[in-house]
Amino acid sequence: MARTPASDDDDDGPPTYTVARGTRRDPRLKDLGISCMLNTEVAALLAVIRRRPDPYAYLPPAVAAAEEAVFAGLIQSLKSLRALLFQPRHGAWRCSDPSMYLSPFLDVVQSEEVPPAATGVALSSVLKILRIDVFDECSPGARDAIQAILTAVTNCRIERIADAGAEEAVLLRVLQVLAALLRARAAPLLSDSAVCTAVNTCFQVVQHAASSRGSELLQRTARHCMHEILPAVFARLPDIREDAEDDMSVTSAAGFGARCMVDVFNFLCSLLLNAPDMVMTPEGHGAFTSEEDVQLFALVLLNSAVELGGEAIGKHPKLLRLIQDDLFYHLIYYATECSPLVLSMICSTVLNLYNFLRRFLKLQLEAFFMYVILRVGSGASGMQLQEVAIEGLISFCRQPTFVIEMYVNYDCDPLMRNVYEEVGKLLCKAAYPLSNPMTTVQLQAFEGLVNMITTIADNVEVEKAPDQEAYNVEISEYRLFWLERWDSSDDHGHETWVDFVRKRKLKKKKVAIAANHYNRDEKKGVEFLKLCHLVPTPPDAKSMAYFLRYSPGLDKVKIGEFLGDPDEFNLKVLKEFTDTFDFTGSILDTALRTYLETFRLPGESQKIQRVLEHFSERFYEQQTQEVFATKDAAFILCYSVIMLNTDLHNPQVKKKMSEDDFIRNNRAINSGKDLPREYLSELFHSIAVNAITMFSQGATNVEMTTSRWADIVKRSRSIEPFTPCDCKHKLSREFWAPDGGGESLLCVGNEFENNLKIIQQCQIGSMFTESGKLPDESLQNLGRALIFAAGGKGQKFSTPIEEEETVGFCWDLILLVSLANLQRFASFWQHMHDCFTAVSMLPLFSPCPFAEKAIVVLFKVAVKLLPGQATPDRLAEELICKSINLMWKLDKEILDTCCEGISECIVKLIMEHAGSVQTPLGWKTLLHLLSVTGRHPETFDQSVAAMIKLMSDGAHISRFNYAACIEAAFGFAALKISPLEISTKILELMAESVNWLVQWHKSGYSDPGSSSSGNSSPSVEDASRMGNLATNMFIKLAETLRKTSLVRREEIRNQAVTDLGRSFALAAAGDLDFGPAGCLACFNLVIFAMVDDLHEKTLEYSRREGAERETRSMEGTLAAATELLADVLVVLPGTRGAGAAGPGFRTFWLGVLRRMDTCIKSDLAAGGGAGVMQELVPRMLKRMIVEMKNKEVLVQREGDELWEITYIQIQWIAPAVKEELFPE
Repeated sequence: MARTPASDDDDDGPPTYTVARGTRRDPRLKDLGISCMLNTEVAALLAVIRRRPDPYAYLPPAVAAAEEAVFAGLIQSLKSLRALLFQPRHGAWRCSDPSMYLSPFLDVVQSEEVPPAATGVALSSVLKILRIDVFDECSPGARDAIQAILTAVTNCRIERIADAGAEEAVLLRVLQVLAALLRARAAPLLSDSAVCTAVNTCFQVVQHAASSRGSELLQRTARHCMHEILPAVFARLPDIREDAEDDMSVTSAAGFGARCMVDVFNFLCSLLLNAPDMVMTPEGHGAFTSEEDVQLFALVLLNSAVELGGEAIGKHPKLLRLIQDDLFYHLIYYATECSPLVLSMICSTVLNLYNFLRRFLKLQLEAFFMYVILRVGSGASGMQLQEVAIEGLISFCRQPTFVIEMYVNYDCDPLMRNVYEEVGKLLCKAAYPLSNPMTTVQLQAFEGLVNMITTIADNVEVEKAPDQEAYNVEISEYRLFWLERWDSSDDHGHETWVDFVRKRKLKKKKVAIAANHYNRDEKKGVEFLKLCHLVPTPPDAKSMAYFLRYSPGLDKVKIGEFLGDPDEFNLKVLKEFTDTFDFTGSILDTALRTYLETFRLPGESQKIQRVLEHFSERFYEQQTQEVFATKDAAFILCYSVIMLNTDLHNPQVKKKMSEDDFIRNNRAINSGKDLPREYLSELFHSIAVNAITMFSQGATNVEMTTSRWADIVKRSRSIEPFTPCDCKHKLSREFWAPDGGGESLLCVGNEFENNLKIIQQCQIGSMFTESGKLPDESLQNLGRALIFAAGGKGQKFSTPIEEEETVGFCWDLILLVSLANLQRFASFWQHMHDCFTAVSMLPLFSPCPFAEKAIVVLFKVAVKLLPGQATPDRLAEELICKSINLMWKLDKEILDTCCEGISECIVKLIMEHAGSVQTPLGWKTLLHLLSVTGRHPETFDQSVAAMIKLMSDGAHISRFNYAACIEAAFGFAALKISPLEISTKILELMAESVNWLVQWHKSGYSDPGSSSSGNSSPSVEDASRMGNLATNMFIKLAETLRKTSLVRREEIRNQAVTDLGRSFALAAAGDLDFGPAGCLACFNLVIFAMVDDLHEKTLEYSRREGAERETRSMEGTLAAATELLADVLVVLPGTRGAGAAGPGFRTFWLGVLRRMDTCIKSDLAAGGGAGVMQELVPRMLKRMIVEMKNKEVLVQREGDELWEITYIQIQWIAPAVKEELFPE
C-alpha cells in the first residue's frame, strides 16, 4: 500500500492509503508492524510470568505482592520496553540499538526464577526478532546484541526444569534460536569463539537428547540444527581473505573467519576418529545408537562443509592440512570396513574433494584409489561394498578430465602407481560376463568402461592429428628423472609439457621392464638400465639408489641383499638410498617402519648392522626433539627396538620382554645418560600393539597403517603438485597404448622390445599348452624335438649358462606338453622314453643338467598323472616310473641335488594319492627314492612322516609293495640323523607288519594287488605257493631287522633284536605256516647270521684299545640275540614234532650247539664282561634241552644219534648242565 495525498494544501487531515502494485512498502508501515509484534510478545511474556499455578485460588494482597516482587525487575523492564514501542519520535527499528528491545527478553531467558513456560516464550520472541531481520550488521550495537543473544542462549539454565516435556520444549527453542542466529544477516559479526560455542552447544543438545533418552523429535531436531549451522558457517569461507586466518585484528573487526572453521572441521574429524566412543552404552553414555550412525552424521556435515567451502579451502593452510591428514586418513581407514551407506558417503566426499582441491591432494587421492577403490572394487570386502565402490568409481569416470588427469599425474609419474591402468583393469575384470544374465556390478563396470572410452574418443584431435614422426619418443642421454619437474619458465608452447610427460611415461615403462630383469638377474637388470640411459655408464650411487627406492615391482629381498653388501659401491648406494627418506618430526618406530617397508632386512647380523647404522645416522641428523646426544645412541636404540619386536611377536619366544626390561636394557646409552622414560615407554607400547613388519614381500600394500600414512603426509609437502589438465593434445592417443599397435607408446623403443612384443602376440605358448589337439604323430615329433634339443643334439653347448637355460627351458616345455596330453599318456610316452634312451647314448651327452631337470619334471608329471586317471592305467604308471629310474641312474648325484623337489612329490603321492599307485614298479620306485632322498636333514621330516603314515594305515600295503616298504623303512630306521623315537616307531611298525602276512595267508592274499578272490578256496598248489610266499616275505622282514641289529647305536640294535623276537612270536601266534624248510631257513639266514655277526663285531671291539664301552654294548646285544635264538627254537612250530624228525634237523641242532660253544669260550676279557656269556649260555642250553625233552624231540633210546651228539657236545660246552640233565 502507498500513501496518496488528497490535496496539496490539506496538511491537517489524516493520510489516506491506496493499494499500488509493484511499489515498495512504506518503511513506516514495516516499523509499525515490528512495534505491534514486539508489543504482542511483551504482553504474552508478562502474562506468562504473572500466571499463577491455580488462577482461581484466592491470594491475600500481601502474598500476591510478594510473588510479583520476585519478578519486579523483569516486569519493569518489559513495561519500559512497551512504553517505547509506539512513540512518534522513536524512528526506524533498523537504526536502533538492538540491545534496547532484546535485553528484557534475554534477561528472562537467563533468569532462574521464571517458570519454564516464560523461558520458552522469551526464546520464541528472540527467534521471531531474528527471523524477520529487525536489525542487521549495519545496525548500531549489532555486534554486542548478537553476542548477547548467544550468551543468553548458552547460559539458559535447563537443569532447573524438572518436567521432561517442558525441558524438551525449551531445548527445541534453544536449537531454533541457534540456527536462526547463525543464519541472520548480522551473524558475520560473531567472533570465532562465539561460533565454536554455538556449534558446541548444539552438539551438547544432541548428546543430552540421546543420553537422557529424549524424544525422537528432539534428537532429530538437534541433528537437523547441526546440518543448518554448518552450512551457515562454511558458506562464508569463499569471502574470507587468505591472510585473515592469522590476523587477529582483522578477524576480530570483521567477525568470525577461518579460525573457527578450522576448529569446527577438526571437531568433525574427531567425531570420525572417536566414533566407537560415541556409541551409547548400557549406562546411558554416548550420543548415537551405532558406530555407523556417528560416521554418517560426521560425514554429512564434513561433506556439506566441503561443498560450501569449495576451492576456497585451498587458500587456508590450516584447514587444508586437516583435509590432507586427518580427514583423508579417516576416510581410507573406515572405507574398507564399513556399511555400504558409509562407503557411498565416503566416495561422495572424496569426489567433492577431487573436484575442488585435487591440486593439493595428489598422494591422498592415490592412496584412496589404491587402498579403497581397487581393493573394495575387486570384491575383497564383499559384493555389497564392491557394488558401492564401482558406483563411486563411475562417478569419477564421469568427470570430464578424470581420465587424462589420472594418466598424467600417476601413470606418467615415476614415483606414483599406475592408477589409470589399475582402474581400467579393475573395470575390465569386473565387467567380464561370467554369468548370464549379467549382474549389477558387471553392468556398472561396463558403464564405467564406456564412460572412459567415450571421454578419450571425444577429446582426440582427429582433424589435427600429426604425422607418425610426431609421436616418436627417444631417450638419448641420462638425466636423473625421478624427481625431475617440468620447468614452466622455459616455455616453448603447449607441446613442450606434453613431450615432457610422454618421455616420463616411457622412462617409467622401461624402469618396470628393468625391474623385471633385475628380479631374475641383477646384472641383466643393470645392463638394461644402462642401455636405456636410465643410469649413467658406469652407474653412480645416486641413480642406483633411486632405482632401488622407487622402482615398482622390485624384489624386496634383492634390494635388502644389495644394500647389505659390504662392497664400497653398495655402501655408497645405501647412503644415497637412506638419504631419500625424510624423517623430520618422526618418532623412531614410525621412521623405522617406513624405512623397513621398502626392502627386506637381510638375515646376517653384519648386514643388519650396516643398514641400521645408516638409518640411525639419517634419523639423528633430522631429529627435531634432540632426544639423542649422538648417532650411536640412536643406533643402539634401533637395534634394541628390532630385538624387542622379535621378542614380543615371535611365537617361539616363551618369556616376553616387559616394559621395565626394555627400559633397563637401554640405560645409559645416550652418552652415559638415560633416555627419557616416557620416550622409551611410548616406543615399547607402539611395538607391542603394532609389530614392525621387516619381512614383507608384497609389491602392493593392501592395508593402510599409521606409519604409511605419516610418510604420505610428509611426502605430500614436497612432491610435485597435482596437475589439472584437459585432453586436447597428443596425450589422448596414449590411452590406447595397450591396443594401439605401431602408433602407441609401447612400440617406441629398441628393436628388442618390438621383437619381444611380436613374439608375445604370436602366442607361441599355446602350441604347447593346447598340444592335446595335435595328432599322435605330430605330438611324438614335437616331443622328440624338445628332448633332443635338451640333449644338445649331439653337440656340446658353448657355455654352461647356455646349457642350463636351454635344458631347463626345454624340460619346461616338455612338462606343458605332458600335462596337456595326460588323457593319452600311455600312447605317446613310450616313444618319449625311447627318445630319452637314445639321447643318453649320444657321444657328447652330458647327464647334468639334463637328468637333474628331467627328474623334477617327471615327478611333476607323475603327481598329475597318477591321481588323474579315472580308471587305473598300469601301463602309464610303469612308463613314467621307467623314465624316472632311467634319469636317476644316469647321474645318481641328482638324488642329492634335487632331493627336496623329489621328496615333496613322493610325499604328496603317498600321503594323498597312495591308492592311485597300482604297479609293483611304481611302489618300488617311489619307496626307494623316498628312502634315498629322505636321508637329508631338509627332507627327513616330511619323508619319514609319509613312511610312518603308510605303514600305520596299512590300507595301501599289499604283497606287491611289502618288500619295498620294509626296505624303505629299514633305510629310515638305520639312518644316523633319525631320532631314537622315530627309529623305534618304525621298528615297531615293521614287527607289527607280520599281522598283514598272517591276514593275507589266511584270506588267500585278497589284497588290492592280488588276482585271487577271497571268496574262493585256494587249491593245494595255491596253498603251497602262498605258504612259500609268506615264508619269503617273513624272511625279508627278519633279514631287515637282522641288518638293523648291527648299527652303531645300542638302543636301535637292542630294539631291532626285540622286534625280531616279536615278529617270530606274532608269526607263531597267527599260525603262519613256515614248514620245516622255512623254519630252518629262518634260523640259517636270520638267527644264526645275526649271532655270528654280533659275535664277530664283539670280538673286534674287544681287541681294540680303549673300546671297553663299545665291547660291553655289543656284548649286551649279543646276549639278547642268544636269548632270541633260544626263544625262537622254543616257539617256532617247525623245530618240534614232525619238523624235528626231518633230515636237516641234526645239522640245525649242531649249528645251535656250535654257536653256544663259540659264545661261551670267546675271549672277551678286554671288554671286561666275559662272565655275561658264561652265565647266559648254560641257562639257554638248559632251557632248550628241557623243552626238547618235554616235546620228545630229545629222547634217550638205543641208536638215537641226536641224543648221543647232544650228550657229547654238552660235556665240552657246559659240564654243569650235563651233570644236571644227563645224570649217569
